[in-house]
Amino acid sequence: MRLWPFSSTAHELNGITPEGYPVIEDLLRRNVEDIFRVERQEVRGATFAWGGTLLVEPARALALIEPRFKSFGYSPFLGRQGDLVWIRAVPLADVGERGRSSTNIVLFVL
Repeated sequence: MRLWPFSSTAHELNGITPEGYPVIEDLLRRNVEDIFRVERQEVRGATFAWGGTLLVEPARALALIEPRFKSFGYSPFLGRQGDLVWIRAVPLADVGERGRSSTNIVLFVL
């Protein structure tokens, strides 16, 4: 029996359920293989990371990866940890329209 009628069992992120994460991870990894040699990979929920060696300069790699990831709803981050360069794919935030703060203040005062 569900105790709360508004919650769902599968939380969606950018319209993707957790069952679709392996597909997205594979697509994102394939989009970096021409500029990055993947040696390790990590998955933490909807965030993916690949460790390896860049085949181009970091600035050029980021410029190439950013539009590729954005089409899937992700933002890339480059970093170095030890002898590996890491590319992290973090989901873009869904930003909604900003609410009216005056309504919230009036309701709070009441």
